[in-house]
Amino acid sequence: MWNKRYSEILSLVCNRLMMGLLACCLLCGPALCRWYVAMGDKSPSLYPILLGALYPCVLLGLALLFWLDRLLRNIHRGEVFTSENTACMRRISWCCFAVALLCLGFTVPYQPFIFVAVAAGFVGLILRVMKNVFAQAVAIKEENDFTI
Repeated sequence: MWNKRYSEILSLVCNRLMMGLLACCLLCGPALCRWYVAMGDKSPSLYPILLGALYPCVLLGLALLFWLDRLLRNIHRGEVFTSENTACMRRISWCCFAVALLCLGFTVPYQPFIFVAVAAGFVGLILRVMKNVFAQAVAIKEENDFTI
């Protein structure tokens, strides 16, 4: 039967697969950007712009996935409402905001980056709200732990 434990393990596995995929993007970045330019009949001047956006976004994505992995491992161990998880969520949201700002800067030479910027900003905002909920839950939990 499918249960909570399997779901947690699946989340960890998917997160680590995504880490591997992003690591491959670091290695294959130039080829991916050349392929995109060639397949889309884009101007060759787009290549350095795409490459300039790809590497910082991939590095921020790897940082985000690192903190997500830590959060998922804590949850898997039963440590849910902790200040460490709140800190992980805060860091993940800052990674999203950084990608949003970076992509917003790249919308001048290539307008489709606006979609990535908006999506990353939206996810960052949702994570900030969830982080605030976690912080309140941590405070309530700590207060209850001191109650006899």
